[in-house]
Amino acid sequence: MTSTTPTRPSSDARILKAFRSSGAVAPERAKTLERLGLKDRRYVRQLRNRDIICEVNAGEYYLDEDALREYQSAQFKWMAVPLALVLILMIYAMAKG
Repeated sequence: MTSTTPTRPSSDARILKAFRSSGAVAPERAKTLERLGLKDRRYVRQLRNRDIICEVNAGEYYLDEDALREYQSAQFKWMAVPLALVLILMIYAMAKG
């Protein structure tokens, strides 16, 4: 699954992969960032602020896949609106000739 959240895609994928491959995708499977091989950098903080990465105990986190899907869906919808407007304008301009 690819991420549409801001920052470098390679960083996004690496962080999400760290949670998924370690099984830290549920509260009872939460792990420290250190165990995940991650640091509390900007992208991790962005995901925490969006409740995509959730803290269970002090310093133990898990990836909330449902929250991630909801966020990605919302991002897609926000990108689709301007694209649709551009397409409509292009069609209109072509029809006016």
